[in-house]
Amino acid sequence: MAVAFKSDQQSVARALYEIADCHFGAGREEEAKKTLHDLLSRDLKAGGWAGRRRQTNWNARARQALHWLDGNSLNGLSLPRWTGCRAFPEPQKSEYLDKYTAAPKVSVKAVGIAPDDARFRFFRRKLNLRGVETPEKGGYPVTVALDPAAPVDKPEGYTLKSGEKGAEIRARDRQGVLWGLVSFLQIYDWQEKRMRHASLEDWPDCPQRGYLGRCCVDECEFMLFNKMNITTAKPNFISQGIYTPLNLYKTKCMAKEFKDLGLELYYGFAPFTMDLCWPLCWNVFLEMQVENAKIWASCGVGIYYPYDDARYWDDVYKQEDKDTGRKPSDFDVEHLLKFYNRVKAEYPDFKMEFCPPFYWGPSAGHPYPDDRNKYLKSLQKLPEEVSIFWTGERVGSHRKNKAHRDWYANLIGRKPSLFQNKAGPHYYLSYVLDEMPWDKWFYPGFAAEDMRSIQKNSDTPEDYPILTTLADYLWNVNGYDRKRAVERGLDQYAGKGVYATLKPAYDKLCQVDGYKYGRIHSGVLHEDLAAWEQASKEIHEATEKAREIAGPKVMRGFGSWERAVGWFDGVVKYIRNPPDYHKKYAKPYAVLKEHLAKDKKAAYDESKGDIFIDPLYDMRGVAAEPYPSTKKQPILPTSSVAACFYENCRARFKFNVEKVPAEGMKLWISGVSTGYPKKFVVELNGETVYDGANPFFVRGGQGAWTTVGFDLPAKNLVKGENIVVMRNNSGSGYPIWVEYAIVKERRDAAPGEGK
Repeated sequence: MAVAFKSDQQSVARALYEIADCHFGAGREEEAKKTLHDLLSRDLKAGGWAGRRRQTNWNARARQALHWLDGNSLNGLSLPRWTGCRAFPEPQKSEYLDKYTAAPKVSVKAVGIAPDDARFRFFRRKLNLRGVETPEKGGYPVTVALDPAAPVDKPEGYTLKSGEKGAEIRARDRQGVLWGLVSFLQIYDWQEKRMRHASLEDWPDCPQRGYLGRCCVDECEFMLFNKMNITTAKPNFISQGIYTPLNLYKTKCMAKEFKDLGLELYYGFAPFTMDLCWPLCWNVFLEMQVENAKIWASCGVGIYYPYDDARYWDDVYKQEDKDTGRKPSDFDVEHLLKFYNRVKAEYPDFKMEFCPPFYWGPSAGHPYPDDRNKYLKSLQKLPEEVSIFWTGERVGSHRKNKAHRDWYANLIGRKPSLFQNKAGPHYYLSYVLDEMPWDKWFYPGFAAEDMRSIQKNSDTPEDYPILTTLADYLWNVNGYDRKRAVERGLDQYAGKGVYATLKPAYDKLCQVDGYKYGRIHSGVLHEDLAAWEQASKEIHEATEKAREIAGPKVMRGFGSWERAVGWFDGVVKYIRNPPDYHKKYAKPYAVLKEHLAKDKKAAYDESKGDIFIDPLYDMRGVAAEPYPSTKKQPILPTSSVAACFYENCRARFKFNVEKVPAEGMKLWISGVSTGYPKKFVVELNGETVYDGANPFFVRGGQGAWTTVGFDLPAKNLVKGENIVVMRNNSGSGYPIWVEYAIVKERRDAAPGEGK
């Protein structure tokens, strides 16, 4: 019987990649390379979405393997692109002279450290790739000394002095040697092949600096030139336990880069901790974890063991475990100890990071059926070398409080490792040129003294630009400058002129933040179409100029810039042709009118001059969405007017009065909140008129609407246009849904404050 094979491009790409995988496993490396290059030369459309299912990008997998097979290690980004002959991150102490010495050749003399150490191999390779020869003698002399008496008596510290007669790098540990060599490459003038005269005395403030991200082949190179030393690849080459020859090869190559250069690399173990539906009380679950972890450890990677969001879900916290009469706070640490010790016994270099289900606190509550303090305290039984994550007071908190940190540290019995969520200022995303307020969020001593490591939760390489600012802050806390960090980090990563090219466009692009993720609200009725169209033209022109400088590879992972550009153009379309919400949501609006007619609290009476605030036309803020937002046929037209997606997030509406009533006015809001927001703030013309508990919060879900009244004092009202601003002040991204608002003169002596 004849067998029919699919011949679509996705299937062809998969077949070619898997043929290459077979070649490589059989020891035929050249044939594997040839097949992978053949795959890429065909320019097949592989990856993307098929219906609701995401398809594997076989082209990307081929490029990953060829990165190492073709010898592109540590040079895929061609860093440093441009530094202005200055070290980055900003050194602790530095002096730069406007003097240079020709150095078309560079000779290295190693003292106290092997001349073939990986740090020197990396250094020579970078020089050679750009046409700088590295003979043993006869070039610009660079003496590198691993010296216990070096001037900087701090971990990873170094001194670098360069002048007419040569350069000298001195450090007390190998990582100091590495950072001294990186600084040399940053100070060197690549265009003129000459060395700048300079003197640096330098060390990092934060002991472990990095991020959690995706598994990118350029990770190590990016980290080196930002002087970071730890990263966690959550999705990675062996995430699903598919141990093909090429997957193992890529993992081993990546791990070797990190280990040789003294950097820490962890792979996310989530498929074996939360995704499998096996109870912990089954011994086979531990065996499965250990056997897989040994494969990972044999490749040289540490394991990030997450027990965060899903730990108490029914498909993870199984009935068999519940039937034992013990809770995770009783037995998780026992399981972790068995797991860690068994892998460690066979692989002594094995390292582990752990994210507990309670990774925030103390003041923010939790929804889990367990004792948070007991669970965290049990983790003291883990060896001190196991890193434990924390996010701050809340899952997405920005500002860190020392009392909160001490509470967590005392419970777990060690310094925490920070897992920084949601740092981007554009609804948690980054638009490349953002001046990040790390110095505002982290209290003095937080990075240098109170944390074991600081890692930002990232989507790499998309977040590389924002990570350069974090690198600059963590290296030199007191010397951090927000604008300088953005500009110089971007120069090094993307190239000279990218910042200047994008800055005018960035200022215009940020206008789209008024429409969360491009979602539309009544603001489009009031925008200047010509201004937005002109801004769109300038943004696209700037983007193309930046692409010419940075190249397509960098621009593909350029923060969320191009995503925001797409949103911007989408908003322009709606400004040009605004939606008719009353027509689109005719049935939900009919339900709203029924609710309004039955609302005895608001008691809306148009004939008496009461002002109706339409949720989709009159409320301008985060977004106008149907409630619930996940249904195509909404129950109600609503506006998520108070969700705090970033620090200064506000929702507002306007109303006019011909004469200010002596007794003031009343604002009635019909709303509901089923998530985390615990505080609510109402401002009238810039003055706070309510700052207290969220009166709309109810447990019970859809339909549990509450009408609440807020006083609008006469002293805060003005004749003509008045502006009401609302927000939840909890720092959470969960919205308070508003069905409608009513503004009216006070006609009651003591109105009720809710149903």
